[in-house]
Order: sequence, then C-alpha cells, then structure tokens
Amino acid sequence: MLAKCMSLATYHSTGEFDSPSDYFHYGLSMELYTHFTSPIRRYPDLIAHRQLQAILEGEESGPMNFEEVSELAELSSQKKYNSKLASDKSGELFLWIFS
Repeated sequence: MLAKCMSLATYHSTGEFDSPSDYFHYGLSMELYTHFTSPIRRYPDLIAHRQLQAILEGEESGPMNFEEVSELAELSSQKKYNSKLASDKSGELFLWIFS
C-alpha cells in the first residue's frame, strides 16, 4: 500500500486572501509567487498569461475582473480534482480487471 502525502495543488486568485502570507509559497520561501506553464497546456495558465500581458502593456487591469478570476480558479481546481480522481479510479479498474 502506498500513501499519498502531498495535497493536490489548487488555483487561486490572490485577491481572495487577506494577506500575502496567506498565499506564501513555503517551498520557495517567496511572498509573491505565480506559477504557470505554456498556455497551450492549461486554461488557467492561458488566463495568467493574458492577465500579466495586459498589465505589462500598461493596462490598469487584465481582461478578467476579480470575480471572474476567482470563479475560474474554483472551477479549474474542481475540474483538476475530478480529472485526478478519474485517473486514479481508471487505474484501479485496470488492476482489478487484469489482476
């Protein structure tokens, strides 16, 4: 039997937190942190790219407001969890059928 000790990562909008310490990245010891991959891989990464690009181009805000980003983050986290659960259950079914 194997134990899964790490919790799944979730998506968040920093505006959801009262203080930067609430989204502090303990592994990197950084107060301000964002992580995204190539925007062709995940929709939340595409949104992060678009939001950052707008700010870097001098716009006052990104194309999505706080509420939209928060809703997207929550939905994306749920979809990511469901995908992981489906993958785990698929593996269990495979082992059950072919064991």
